[in-house]
Amino acid sequence: MHGDGAFSYTLGELETAARCGINVVSIVLNNKCLVWEKWDTEKAFGRYVDCDLTDVRFERMAQAAGCFGVRVTEPGELHEAIKAGLDSGKPAVIDVVTSSHAYPPYG
Repeated sequence: MHGDGAFSYTLGELETAARCGINVVSIVLNNKCLVWEKWDTEKAFGRYVDCDLTDVRFERMAQAAGCFGVRVTEPGELHEAIKAGLDSGKPAVIDVVTSSHAYPPYG
């Protein structure tokens, strides 16, 4: 399970996983921002700068690299998406659209 910012650092490894048959399922929590940095800087300084991202379609990037990819927009779709990823016989990316306002439970 990854955040979208962190997963972006490893996109090139999708090709490696496909080529080498490493059939792992990656779940990407796609909130279109660096939420931890956003939350932390807002808390510390009352504002944030440069934490919002565009809507990257990680499932399409996975497909372009020869992997299985699916986007989930509703909670009820997640179980079937994970099952499809496991059954695909390929490395899989489940792109889960989440809220950018869901901050971590940190005091």
